[in-house]
Amino acid sequence: MVARKMISEFPGRNWKLNSLNRLVKKIDETDSLDGKVGSGRPQTVRTADSIAVVGEMICSQEDKPGTHKSPIEISRPC
Repeated sequence: MVARKMISEFPGRNWKLNSLNRLVKKIDETDSLDGKVGSGRPQTVRTADSIAVVGEMICSQEDKPGTHKSPIEISRPC
């Protein structure tokens, strides 16, 4: 019922009834919009040390043409 009312109040949003029903159910059950713990893509570790190492390796290539590596290639372990 709430989902139908939302669709009628916001017709330009093109929301689907089923999607809104799931969202309302989730909010009712958990009182939150947060996802489950551990769901989603894992975060990578980004420390000051690893940023400094990548920065140094990028700078060390400036005087060596033809040896370009991307920051991702540099950050990979050997």
